[in-house]
Amino acid sequence: MNAARMPTWQGADDGDSELHAMSMPAQIQAQFNGGVLGEGLVLIGERYKRPSREELVLALSLNGSSSVRIADPLARAFLLFWDHEYDAAAHLAVPQVEAAARLLLIELDEASYNIHIDESPSGYPYLSSLLNELERVGMDESWIFYLRWLLISPVGANMRNEIAHGLSGPVGRTGAALILRAATLLSSLTCKDQDGPDDWPGARGLRPLQPRSRAEMIALLSSPVPDPVLFPNWPTVGGRSSLIAVVLRGLSRLLGALARATEK
Repeated sequence: MNAARMPTWQGADDGDSELHAMSMPAQIQAQFNGGVLGEGLVLIGERYKRPSREELVLALSLNGSSSVRIADPLARAFLLFWDHEYDAAAHLAVPQVEAAARLLLIELDEASYNIHIDESPSGYPYLSSLLNELERVGMDESWIFYLRWLLISPVGANMRNEIAHGLSGPVGRTGAALILRAATLLSSLTCKDQDGPDDWPGARGLRPLQPRSRAEMIALLSSPVPDPVLFPNWPTVGGRSSLIAVVLRGLSRLLGALARATEK
């Protein structure tokens, strides 16, 4: 236990030691790239006309092709970020990571998720279980590592657990930006809501989408960011792709989408 009589984590074997070793460069990279991402988002809010909530929902849901019901709270989180309410933005965005992971597994019709719901209809699988299932079906291991490190790893930032249990201090700009990036990534992989977004006025008239095959979904999960490029002169850790590469690639896509939404 620590000074506040809260449990602390200690590695038990070589696997834990490797995880701890991997978390150190991940922390350095995430802090740097989170700072870049946060600065970029702030500049968008200052330089361009702020988009409406509906415009943001449309951009974040890829013109309604992914879940509008997740994109809507994410849009509110971005607006809070631009109001410098970083703590509120993070608290609103964190649950959307879990919501997006759940939607992906439902669309994949994963048996383990369905069995859990049947046996415990009033409960939900933990985020760690959802990420384990996404990893098992073939989601890119660098992104899985990033999501675990950021949200639920005792040797990482552990932000989801800290926020959910009321243990986090104020979330700064860098932390909020990293959470928004994680939620936006998974949200963009989801499919249009099965019951349709007709109750959201900005999405009326969108063409219905054809169901995706399992093979298409697994291919998308295995490469959620097109053409990732490794960070120059940065060695891979534990055989994994460089975390900074996918974060930077994702940053460029996110900033591009938001910039287009604000060019009015």
